[in-house]
Amino acid sequence: MSVISLWKGRKKYNGVGERLDTRRNTENGKKEAMSYERYHKTLVEVKTIRPHVKELVDRCGTMQAAAHYALVAPNTIGRILAGANETMQKSTASKLMIALEHRRKEDRSNNRTHKRLLKARQQQARIDKEFET
Repeated sequence: MSVISLWKGRKKYNGVGERLDTRRNTENGKKEAMSYERYHKTLVEVKTIRPHVKELVDRCGTMQAAAHYALVAPNTIGRILAGANETMQKSTASKLMIALEHRRKEDRSNNRTHKRLLKARQQQARIDKEFET
């Protein structure tokens, strides 16, 4: 028998010799399939995190340095900035936000700002100025 095999869609073998019921009891005593709502609450939209990730990359200088600082894979930051995914894990988002917060504190305490962040701010100021005129 395989590690996970379904038996009439109601019970599954967990590999230890026990069969676990994958359905839950409702208020009226009937059983129904479990929902995935709890899992989906652990996801956040990438578009809400993207500006913060961009700022972290600008403050660190490169995507690799930002990924190393935030303890995530460089591929993750690349996918966020490229908009490859619509959602991401809440734990990854919190790692990125905490890293940005710490990087801001470090920059403030050292009275320094990365050249890439300065260039990004200057470019945004130029765009805003052109837009106003």
